[in-house]
Amino acid sequence: MMKRLGLLLLLAASMGCKGPGGPPGGGGGRGKASGADFVKRLDKNGDGKVSQKEFDGPSKHFTESDKDGDGFISEEEAPTGPPLGGGRR
Repeated sequence: MMKRLGLLLLLAASMGCKGPGGPPGGGGGRGKASGADFVKRLDKNGDGKVSQKEFDGPSKHFTESDKDGDGFISEEEAPTGPPLGGGRR
């Protein structure tokens, strides 16, 4: 259940959804998030990429996103839409 909640929060954040507490004039957050947005949000140490430790989703999704297998998700590899797997159960 917690993994699913984390994944939903990741999806909402990656899509730029804004709740009632968002900044004034936020525009509704309907724009598509970029790989740079994904990395900026999760990159805790500022190295410009997301490690497995920094990633807050399921390990399977990290592995699927890390296309070159270097152990990091770069801006080019970062998801920009709905979670991998299409949200199927």
